[in-house]
Formats: sequence, structure tokens, C-alpha cells
Amino acid sequence: MDFAELGTKFNLTLNTNQTLLAGALAAIVVTLLYIGLLRLGRGATTNLKVKLANWLSVSHIFEKGPFRVLFQSRILDRHAIGTIVDVLIETTWIGFTLVLTYFYIPIVLSFFHWTQGWADRIFEMVAEPVLWIWNGLTTLIPNLFFIAVIIVFTRYLLKVLNALFLAVESGRIQFDGFHQDWARPSFQIVRIFVILLAAVMCFPYIPGSSSPAFQGVSVFLGVLVSFGSSSAISNMIAGIVMTYMRPFKPGDRVRIGDTIGDIMEKSLLVTRIRTIKNVDVTIPNSLILNTHIINYSAVSKQKGLILNTTVTIGYDVPWPQVHQALVEAALACPKVLQEPKPFVFQTALNDFAVAYEINAYTEDANSMAQSYSDIHTAIQASFKKHDIEIMSPNYMAVRDGSPSTIPEQALPFRPNAP
Repeated sequence: MDFAELGTKFNLTLNTNQTLLAGALAAIVVTLLYIGLLRLGRGATTNLKVKLANWLSVSHIFEKGPFRVLFQSRILDRHAIGTIVDVLIETTWIGFTLVLTYFYIPIVLSFFHWTQGWADRIFEMVAEPVLWIWNGLTTLIPNLFFIAVIIVFTRYLLKVLNALFLAVESGRIQFDGFHQDWARPSFQIVRIFVILLAAVMCFPYIPGSSSPAFQGVSVFLGVLVSFGSSSAISNMIAGIVMTYMRPFKPGDRVRIGDTIGDIMEKSLLVTRIRTIKNVDVTIPNSLILNTHIINYSAVSKQKGLILNTTVTIGYDVPWPQVHQALVEAALACPKVLQEPKPFVFQTALNDFAVAYEINAYTEDANSMAQSYSDIHTAIQASFKKHDIEIMSPNYMAVRDGSPSTIPEQALPFRPNAP
């Protein structure tokens, strides 16, 4: 459309003195018409959205007919459908406004002789990129359709895999040699591989993927990721290995290196432990894989965790009496099991005392610190009851409180003694 020619014909029908006034009046009329159409379109859009919302709230179209499957499977519900319809209506309104503005501006400019040259230029400046985009879209529609098919297929494939792994996790489906606690991390790993495979399949169909600029950016990003994520990748690989090693699970009381606490979270990158002092410690998985792991909770519920502590008692005390006192002390603790019964090992015959180790069973590995404290307290009480002297640490005491009872020549030689 030649808006400059339109404005020229309009001006030729008028006198020179009337040109400016007529152009202004024509611009006002067109502007009023433009505003009226905008208000009319906005009102129609609002009314249409309200009517469609009311219709969706009472309509039963999705409970019967071809839409019943989508509605019953909860792929689409009334709220989702209403949101989609609102977006489509709002998009239509925006398109209508842009098209109306696209014609309004050149028409108004064509009414004045000093802006007539801009009328067609604006039309061409806007039309040229729009036509370029339209031609590009018509060329890329098959590629976009292929990408859309891959995305939809990948989404529903992940839903099927998620349902399968959930069934394995709950025990409804069982595979020999595949533990239930492997289901969730295995799904996350499979999910990553499926998404990466879908991305590789879509890459050649992405607009501009074959251009040198796009390829250069891809290579640059790949180099950045390879150099900047080496530690992250090592932690991720260690996390995958640990998943199938099954050294611990959330809630277990463990010792990793010098850290003792309960497992709070286990991810592909890090493991978080909460100590008995309520301190959260985050340990990279690669570090865990390179150190030893002690799991106190692994068999505590089935066989019981054995708590043990050692005391040294003089040779003058009969060993059966020491055994009895130690067993009584262990059984007096609330967290210690009555069966299997606690037992005692004599671990060393030292120069001045015998080392006795009491071993007691407990099912509560997470209360180890409190259980050890209870055992030590009960040992002190039991030995006091049986009048047994604990010689840990070794010491020498004069019974009557007077050092003169020991002959001076019997004392050990101490150089530089005062």
C-alpha cells in the first residue's frame, strides 16, 4: 500500500491554506477510530474470557466424548484448560493491537506533506522483518514439528519410567539382584541419559544450529564446562558408585574419616552428616569414596550393635567378681539389650592391672553417645557397690595418708629431684 500517494491525492483536493487543517482533522478522525476499535476489541476480549470461564465451570464436554480420556487421566483439568484459553485470547488481542497500530501510524503520517515520506518507509521497515520471520517459520515448521514430537515422546517416556521405578521402590515389581533403594537414584540417572539423548536428537533441527556462530558458541560452552566441572563430575561419578555400593542410607549413624553423625542427605554430589552436637557437615562424594566408612546402623536392628569399653583392675581382685560387676553395670543401662547377654573379654595382662572389656548389645545405634555415658556411669556405681577399685589410669597412693610409711630407699631414683 502506497501511503505517500494516498496522502498526496488527499492534499491535492484541498487549498494550500486548508491542507494543514484538513490533515489535522483527518488525523483526529483516524485516531478516534483507532481508539474506538481498541476499546471495542478490549471489551470483546474481556467478555469472551468471562463467558468462556463460566462455560468451562459448568460444561460437561470433558466428561464425555473424545476429551474424556484427557480429563480423566488428569493430563488436562478445567483450570489448565482455562489458563490455555486465556493465553490464546490474550495473544489474539495483542496481535490485533499490533496490526491495528501497524496501519494506524502510516495513515496518520500520510496526511501531512512533511511526513508523507515516512509513511511508506515505516510500512516497509516493519513489513520486511515480519515477512522474513514468516518465511523462516514456514521453512522451519517441519523441523519444529519434529522437535515437538521428540519433546512429547520424551515426556511420556519419562512418566512411564517413573511409574516403573516407583513400582520397584514400593516392592510391587521385583528384580533379582536389584535392591529397592536403588530405584530412585537409578531413575534419576536414566532420566539424565534420556534427556541428553533427546537433546542430541533435537540439536540438528534447531534453527541456526548449522551456522558457524552457533557452532562456535557450542564449542566455547563445552570447553568451559569441561574445565570448570572436573571436580563436580568426579563427585557425581563417586555418587553413582556409592549408590550401588550401598555403604549407608539416610538416618544411619556412620563414621567417615573423623566425622561421626547421622546421614541427613545423600545426593550425587555431596553427602550431609549431622553430628551429635547438631553440626551439619557436607562431605564431597569423591572424598568419601577415597576413605573408609564405618556404619554403626547397618545390622543394629537385626543382630545388635556391640558397645564396648575397657577398665583396668588390680590383680588382687578375683576376675569372676569383676565380670559380674561389669555385666550388672551393662544390664542396668536402658538402651542395652537383656538378650543377647553382655559378655566380658580380658584383653591384656598389664604390669599392675588386668584390662577387662565389657561388650553390650544395643539396637539404637543413633544413641551411642548416650549409651556409652550410661555404661560408664553404671560401671562406677557397680564397682563402688562391690568395693572394687578402678586402676584407670594407674596411680600410687599411700593408704594411711602418710608418705613416711614408705622407706626412702624404696622409692624410685629420680634425677634432679628437689
